[in-house]
Amino acid sequence: MFVPSCCPIARSKQYYFWRNAKLDRQLARNDESGFCRPVEESKQSAGEGFEDLAWIFTCDSRNRGLIRQGFDEAALLWKAVKATSGNILEVGRNLAGSTVLLAAAAGPPRNIYSIDNRSNEDRACKDYLARPEHKARVHLLVADSHVPLPNLRFGFLFIDGDHTFEGVLADVVAHWNALQASDEKPALVAFHDALPNQNFKWRDADRNLNRLWIRLKNKSRKRQKPEIAPDYEPGVLKVCDELIHQGLAEKWRSAGSMLVMEKLAELPRNFSVAARKLRHPSPTISFSSGGRHSQLSRQISRMGRSQASQVSS
Repeated sequence: MFVPSCCPIARSKQYYFWRNAKLDRQLARNDESGFCRPVEESKQSAGEGFEDLAWIFTCDSRNRGLIRQGFDEAALLWKAVKATSGNILEVGRNLAGSTVLLAAAAGPPRNIYSIDNRSNEDRACKDYLARPEHKARVHLLVADSHVPLPNLRFGFLFIDGDHTFEGVLADVVAHWNALQASDEKPALVAFHDALPNQNFKWRDADRNLNRLWIRLKNKSRKRQKPEIAPDYEPGVLKVCDELIHQGLAEKWRSAGSMLVMEKLAELPRNFSVAARKLRHPSPTISFSSGGRHSQLSRQISRMGRSQASQVSS
């Protein structure tokens, strides 16, 4: 039956048809261009689990949900928990989606201590953590994450709180030396929003008019707004880079913006002073599966030029 285009129902159907078709084309382009970057260790075969198959999914900011992470990032977090033993410390839980994942991945008898400066847990997450098997071992603390927790040791540390350089630095100084290997398993620390990635590429790919509008408004702004949304936090990356530069940690694995490092040594007393003085412009962290301590300033500059060319296009 023919429905005239002036009819609201017809216009609505046409819009949704157009929107779905556009989304299908976008997903197809993403798959062809390798937009959903695989977890680096996807080629390993020994001991693979479901978390090693994140590379078969489309992983970007559209599927973050309550955990506020990409699927590949959450899979790496799960894998890192499984690779460690002992208590777990989480800095920054927001809706507590990541706390749920930590509790499920760790299982008893491991305890999870989660610090945030407010109680903002989603009801579904709170109900999950209140189950008998979790309630006694999951501790939701409302406190200052820059203050150490006395008399506690941890086998895994997850930092996703204050993303400024000073904030991340304070979290590391407060809790690094409480991190220790046990049961012949490594001591690992995970940083979210630490690495450049493509989680938001889908959103900015076709926003030429939006970028043009931001560019025009920037001419009258004292503080410039980026034309493309940032996909990582430079302050987090700088602290991670300093840990590697001083030989205190080495890269373990990464996925999306998530970086997991293995602790190699205790934090020296002057670490924060040295980190502020030695703000290295050229990161020592490898974003590929190559060498752990290779200088990648060329990759960073190429990435910057690539983004600049996208903006100007």
